[in-house]
Amino acid sequence: MKQRILATFLSLCLLVGLLPTVALAEESPASETQGEASEQQATATDSTLETTTDLLSGNSTDGTMSGTCGATEQDNVRWTLNKNGETVTIDGEPEDAYTLTISGTGAMMDYSNISSTPWVDFRSVITHVDLTEGLTTIGSRAFSATAVTTCRISSTVQEIKNDAFSSSKLAHVEFAAPSKLESIGAGAFWGTSELKMALVLPDSLKTIGNLAFQRSGITSVKFGENLKTIGASAFCSCPNLTGEVYLPDSLENLGNYAFNTSPITSVRIGPNIKTWGGSVFNRSTTNPEKVHLTDGNGVLTISGGVNENTVVNSQFAGLDFHAVLVNAGNELTFKSGSMSHYGTNIYALVFLKETLPQIDKNAFMNTSPTVIYGINNEIISWSSTASPCLAVTNGGTFGKDTVFETGTLATPTKDGAIFEGWYTKDGTGDDRGEKVTVPSAGQTYYAKWIDLGFSDVSLQYQGTQTFAAPDGVTFSNWQSEDSGIARVVDGTITAVNVGETTITATATCNGNAAEVSIPVKVTPRVLTYTLAGGDTGSGSITYNYSGGHHALADSLTFKWKDDPNTVVELEEGTDINYTYTVPKTDETPDGGTALTYDYLPMPVGNYDNVKFNLLNENYTFGLSGGGTHDYLEIDVHVVAQGSQRAYLASAAPKADQNFVYTGQGVLPVEGTLNAYADNSTNSDPVDIGTFTVNIEGLNDTSFHSEVSGISTGTDLSSISGLTLPTKPGTYIITASAEGNGYYLYKSLVFTINKATVTVKADDQLVYVGDEMPQFTYTVSGLVGTDTLNGTVSFACDATDTDEAGTYPITPSGANVPNTELYNDDIEYETGTLTIRKGSSSGGASHPEAGSTSSSSSSDRYEISKPSNVENGSIKISNSKAEKGDTITITVTPDEGYELDELAVYDEDGDEIDLEDAGDGKYTFEMPEGEVEIEASFVAIVEAPEADFDDVPVDAWYAEAVQYVFANNLMTGVSENSFAPNAQMNRAMVAQILFNMEQPSDTEAPAAFRDVDSDAWYAEAVNWAVWQGYMSGYGTGSFGPNDALTREQLVTVLWRYSGSPVTGDPAMLNTFSDAALTSDYAQQAMIWAYDQGVIGGNADGTLNPRGTATRAEIAQILMNYCENVK
Repeated sequence: MKQRILATFLSLCLLVGLLPTVALAEESPASETQGEASEQQATATDSTLETTTDLLSGNSTDGTMSGTCGATEQDNVRWTLNKNGETVTIDGEPEDAYTLTISGTGAMMDYSNISSTPWVDFRSVITHVDLTEGLTTIGSRAFSATAVTTCRISSTVQEIKNDAFSSSKLAHVEFAAPSKLESIGAGAFWGTSELKMALVLPDSLKTIGNLAFQRSGITSVKFGENLKTIGASAFCSCPNLTGEVYLPDSLENLGNYAFNTSPITSVRIGPNIKTWGGSVFNRSTTNPEKVHLTDGNGVLTISGGVNENTVVNSQFAGLDFHAVLVNAGNELTFKSGSMSHYGTNIYALVFLKETLPQIDKNAFMNTSPTVIYGINNEIISWSSTASPCLAVTNGGTFGKDTVFETGTLATPTKDGAIFEGWYTKDGTGDDRGEKVTVPSAGQTYYAKWIDLGFSDVSLQYQGTQTFAAPDGVTFSNWQSEDSGIARVVDGTITAVNVGETTITATATCNGNAAEVSIPVKVTPRVLTYTLAGGDTGSGSITYNYSGGHHALADSLTFKWKDDPNTVVELEEGTDINYTYTVPKTDETPDGGTALTYDYLPMPVGNYDNVKFNLLNENYTFGLSGGGTHDYLEIDVHVVAQGSQRAYLASAAPKADQNFVYTGQGVLPVEGTLNAYADNSTNSDPVDIGTFTVNIEGLNDTSFHSEVSGISTGTDLSSISGLTLPTKPGTYIITASAEGNGYYLYKSLVFTINKATVTVKADDQLVYVGDEMPQFTYTVSGLVGTDTLNGTVSFACDATDTDEAGTYPITPSGANVPNTELYNDDIEYETGTLTIRKGSSSGGASHPEAGSTSSSSSSDRYEISKPSNVENGSIKISNSKAEKGDTITITVTPDEGYELDELAVYDEDGDEIDLEDAGDGKYTFEMPEGEVEIEASFVAIVEAPEADFDDVPVDAWYAEAVQYVFANNLMTGVSENSFAPNAQMNRAMVAQILFNMEQPSDTEAPAAFRDVDSDAWYAEAVNWAVWQGYMSGYGTGSFGPNDALTREQLVTVLWRYSGSPVTGDPAMLNTFSDAALTSDYAQQAMIWAYDQGVIGGNADGTLNPRGTATRAEIAQILMNYCENVK
């Protein structure tokens, strides 16, 4: 092959010296239609000649040849020629076939002729062209006259230039999605007779140039929805192009001879063509059958603007249609003879505008339409040599599906009316003459309509309107496009919600049917209001402070304006809310800023222009001066008649008000509920009765929790039944009271911010020559079982381990699971890939060990894992490692399974400590010697679900309650109640311990006079005391119903764990009340805090002698089981 090509090349060199041009293949006529070649077209530059010479000399040992082919220096485009393992037959001999790859970024060079391409001498053996992503333009004549059979146009290509594939042996072409291709140049696929395929062009394509597919072998073509232009002869003379061609609505320009002589049988033409060339669909003399127009049963629509408002001779030649709809007035001109060559096929000529087009003499000569339709009497003045009948539609028109047939009058349509029939007179003096169905030449007929009485409907919310059928008309099939806005039953429309929709129905008269569309608009219903005392207008309201929220209905009464006898109850937070400014005081430190509340002002004071905001879009306020509005402004005065102010000096905001979503409830204040005469705990206490604590969402945050009847002295953190907010948003917490001649109010506005998620690429260590590790990552900031959406991808400069060094690992690509809980942007932190010098088989030297000494294989030790693990898989970050390296094990259970056991043993059989890194990852430090990993998985057993009405899903103790319930440590006090704020007694704790241990030997002696032998807890109490976990009082009693303190519970668990001595005694000194811990409980509390069994309170206290609620005990038990047991 090389000798043959070299000989050919030398011969060509001689010919080039003798002839001005050598024609290497048949060229397409694209240049004739496109003008001069662009300035970028290539000539045989020095670099091209050098590349060609290298190619021919065969200086590549593997048969690979390459060079550059960018349009400019900025276009980084290269070509590569490789043998592809196929063969082609040339002159009866097999030759190696090649694939030509065009790679890089930017535009290809244009070539002025075939001989200027670098691969010209290989064109007969190039069977495949591979265009990589990044290429933007395919150059002129780039692959013309090659033997290429297949090509995939990459998605980044925007333009295919002139003659790019002309005269090639291309048999298949596809366009990668999502394609950016906008233009196919002149002659780009000219003469590709082997392209016998169903051509599917991308939606991005806008222009198809002249001759683009002329003489190609395509069997059908599907155009994209954005195509604007089909050039002259673009699909001319395609012998296999049969069937229907569907031209898209976007098409504006259709060139001369676009489908000329191609044997298509039918065509659908879009309505927006502005330029229509001549003889677009003309057939060949050997196949004279016309192309059937499929639009609207063979109806040709001619609109204004076509060819600058001029219909010329032969413009529609080759088309077969039955009617012409002229959707243009006197701006359109029909030239003489423009419609004269269609014979007698046209049954109807329809003018749809009030003025007729300008029609030259003989424009419709020989056409002989049976009926000429017009919307008014102007058509009566128009004459035709064939004397057709005339039909005046009186404003009616014809739909695209209208059937025009010879010998009948078509049925028109008209908005808001139904067609009654055609008559011989125009109805002057109510004389319509005779009704006809079969027209007679030379006669004029008039359409009669029955007005259906429909018009656009506007209803207020909850309003109705009924339609009655005119005489002779029946309605059926009533439908509403959106029954959530308006519904219809038997012609009665009812307004359901504010908005717009359409009601449809079918009207029938004398066998004629018409589809009726009624636009319906629903507007808000108008409310009027009356102030307490009978005042109306925009006055003011006054009410006495009550220690709770003031009811709206006590101050304002709302009624419908159109039904003043009906009182309308507005629900606060759903139908209405309020915007006002609370004065800034010591008791309202966040005052001074206008906020939106779900309740009227509480603190005593004057509030000017409180905005009463309507939230229900179906309502609107009627203003006293006329008009409507979606809010009112009313002055509000809150007074404290006969009461003196008291202060909540014993409670204050927590020092750290930076709250972030954690899934746990947020209480922003601390202290107790006590009233004082002044804003100081040193002042006299006040007996004010019970307190109310309320938490509300502000502005757009929806939340409500309120507890009343709270006793004086109650700690804010121990209020039974108070649900704390967990989700991001703005809230206000208030404490209020009123009684015994005093009133009290204190509030705090606080915000829970969205959590920030961090993804950090895990550090990796490998050695030169190892396989590249699988990159992993660690996520922080996610709450509970939340996981990332999408896949984390990694970028790293190292693609292999050939060179030692450190390389950043950069993660990206995921999304947070919920943008209402987490900030949109994830914070990504890079990790480090360390590649060390060394050898997995020994023998390589480590520079850190010195250049004169050699490191043996004992520097790195084998890490063995099971070859096959049932019901899951494990991966390790390294198969060998040095002493001190951190090894990561990634555990992945199969669906429905979970990890049962995971252990790592050194070569002496001793177990190595594992650290749980989260997300299925575990790490250990490599010892000196080989290690072995063992793992097993078990089927997940679904734990029973705790479904208690008094345990909100977002409560801080919800997870702990589920845990103790699922593990049979605690149950509810009833089927639907857990009583989280109730106290636990000593008998209950003994039973919990008994449930946890499930001892086999339970025959403990009875020891206490207050523990009856048949009591439900007797066995558990006697066992717990017998084991030394609990003890009784010195009086011989156990006190089964006595409450248990936090230090007592911790001591029981400490004894149950063997009374270990762990932790630093000084660690409790961080708590302000650590000194209150009893002596017997000192070591137990240190152990519990050190092991994570208990933690301190948010106020910095340990509260050792505080009684433990059932919720707290559930949390402590879960901590104990997960961290200790």
